[in-house]
Amino acid sequence: MRVAHVTATFPPYWAGTGNVAYHQSRVLHERGYAVEVFTALPPHEKPLEFPFPVHYLPTWGRLGNAPFTPSLMRHLRGFDLIHLHYPYIFGADLTMGAAKRYHIPVVATYHNDLLGSGVKGLLFDLYNNLRQPYILRHAIRVVATTKDYAQHSLLKFLGPLPVDTIPIAVDLTFVEGFPQTPSIDGSTPYILFVGALDSAHRFKGVEILLQAWALLENLAGSLILAGDGDLRPRFEERAESLGLTNVSFVGRVPPSTTLRKLYAHAMATVLPSISTESFGLVLLESWANKTPVIATRIPGVRELVDDGQDGYLVPPNDPETLAHAIKHIIDDPEKSRIMGEAGYRKVCNKYTWEHVVDQIEVLYHEVVQTA
Repeated sequence: MRVAHVTATFPPYWAGTGNVAYHQSRVLHERGYAVEVFTALPPHEKPLEFPFPVHYLPTWGRLGNAPFTPSLMRHLRGFDLIHLHYPYIFGADLTMGAAKRYHIPVVATYHNDLLGSGVKGLLFDLYNNLRQPYILRHAIRVVATTKDYAQHSLLKFLGPLPVDTIPIAVDLTFVEGFPQTPSIDGSTPYILFVGALDSAHRFKGVEILLQAWALLENLAGSLILAGDGDLRPRFEERAESLGLTNVSFVGRVPPSTTLRKLYAHAMATVLPSISTESFGLVLLESWANKTPVIATRIPGVRELVDDGQDGYLVPPNDPETLAHAIKHIIDDPEKSRIMGEAGYRKVCNKYTWEHVVDQIEVLYHEVVQTA
């Protein structure tokens, strides 16, 4: 089967949607599918090599993380199925145009609501009202990553739109066989945040995390933030203004080496998102390293975490409760270890890419056979 994955982001921009598109494509390629990815190269980045074709198309402009790649439509000719990773302004419209012209069925994974503030927010609202209904109603199947998020996202306003649920996963080879390192040996306890520090990911709640950390004055530990983006200087200034000396911004780190070491030696990984977090891949990556999590009780995320069993759930926008959860983790390392083990078992049983791609394969064959 010849399958095109269309996504606004893709490595070397290592973030949620691009990571999902990469791993799905990787496993499908390993299973013999003729997979090709269509995306655009992020600004100031160099293309990476993959075992399957990745087409970094010429870009005529961007709206946030959405590149305008007019050549996309003609490149989609001849595929048996298109897998659209949504939202993708410009790309989604071009994809549906190609699907109609070349009679190709489309599966759309709905990763998150398209939200913003100011002028960008107004543009997103227009798009959500004028274009999103057309795009999703003309996809043969729509997939959400959690049932909880689908029921609380903008999908609920599209009427009786049938939605499949296929989760995100983690690659367990991510954690196998890496050596210990003297620079990250766990001797000093630390809490870890992993996420893009850019305007498109403002909802990640870094400001709330810094406020929570400021409440833990005498805590024997540090906070490490792994990620980069245009908001990083602002967050660094905010940490300085709060008088935080035990906070480290380490920038973007290699996922196959430094990042997994950071996960493995952390006391907990924190996902303090304030809204619009449809899943939270970092939770799975943390559990895969037997590290517990602290996350906000928002749709999608709350479906993953068993509060008190493999991590803690806290209210969004609540620095005090978040600080309490962090302190509890650091003060009770044995409880932290037990919760990390529980998270690891959960990943092995439910959230490997092999399990997830099994479900994707069934969906693909149903779509192609009935198209």
